[in-house]
Amino acid sequence: MNILVCNAGSTSLKYQLFDMPEERVILKGKIEQIGKNKNAKLTLYGKNDCILNKKPVTVANHLESVRLALDTLIQYQAIHNFNEIDGVGFKTVHGGKISGTVKIDASILSALKRYITVAPLHNRIYVDIIEAFLHYAPNLNYAAVFETAFHESMPEYAQTFGIPYEWKQKYGIRKYGFHGASHRYISQRISHLANQQNIRLISCHLGGSSSLCAIQNGRSIDATQSFSPQSGITMGTRNGDLDVYAIFYLTSLGYSLDEINDTLYNHSGLLGISGISDDMQEIEYAAQHGNSRAQLALDVYCYEIKKYLGAYWTILGGADYIVFTGGIGENSPYIREKVCSGLEHLGIVLDKNKNMNGNPERTIHTHDSKISVYVMPTNEEVIVARETMNLFQN
Repeated sequence: MNILVCNAGSTSLKYQLFDMPEERVILKGKIEQIGKNKNAKLTLYGKNDCILNKKPVTVANHLESVRLALDTLIQYQAIHNFNEIDGVGFKTVHGGKISGTVKIDASILSALKRYITVAPLHNRIYVDIIEAFLHYAPNLNYAAVFETAFHESMPEYAQTFGIPYEWKQKYGIRKYGFHGASHRYISQRISHLANQQNIRLISCHLGGSSSLCAIQNGRSIDATQSFSPQSGITMGTRNGDLDVYAIFYLTSLGYSLDEINDTLYNHSGLLGISGISDDMQEIEYAAQHGNSRAQLALDVYCYEIKKYLGAYWTILGGADYIVFTGGIGENSPYIREKVCSGLEHLGIVLDKNKNMNGNPERTIHTHDSKISVYVMPTNEEVIVARETMNLFQN
């Protein structure tokens, strides 16, 4: 089966055409700086991520980015016509009570639109991308692979807030958890490497958006992100956990809800604390050169990760594996060391040399560490491809 997987950002569209079930990538593309007109960039990759082409393109919006993506599939002979695509999968974020992997229809689009206020960046973009695909190729099969699906296994007590139960029943206000595709991939990969399912795992997806997940025997039992992707640990520009009464207080000072929403979403997190950037490399560099607010941002970030590691170690009854993944998790030895420092009593002991150097996927613990600690590149796209294939193969 030819399965096309799309991963959209505010100014980017990444796409991969998979030959399933072999999971062979036929063609991979990346369109960046969408909306920058002639400053947009197209990069195409072939076998073993070999760059086939890299060039400037004119792409004014996501409608044009979808047209360009589809055209490249034919131009580079990945397919001869759109009908050769057996399914298109999207890593959709929030549909409330609608979860799992589902065929996209009007009700799914309506759910995505309804939760734009909860996941404003993600849902709005995927609505635009899906509608663009429906415009150019209306007869294809489209799948929404919801990020919340992996966390449906959380026990009800882990999902439930201390609010009137009717709010949960009527409005779906509860913990959902996100980054499901990444946490699912890490869980499956560790199970494959260990050749067993009976595993206690803490998956740390650390990047511009970050979350931790406690996984027992391949099932999510808790996650740091909650009703929205804005919750949990501090992120690049998003606040993470925040006492809701701070918002009421700000409104009493004259701030509008729109102002507060924009600030919490776009100007908070690591950027808000450091005052310089949401880029971890820039923050680390500034901290090394004496910037106290940059150092504070690092301290807050690592403290919160460490706090949740301890909490999840407790509810799992210990841990067999800890995995660092995502842009920061994979690429920042400093963050990994700072997070794990002082956790020797839990059985976590890092090898400094392994932490600094090695293959993209590797262990970084010492021989006497009771818990295996991995650095592991995630692969959300292959999870979406598998789920989309399973939905449409019959």
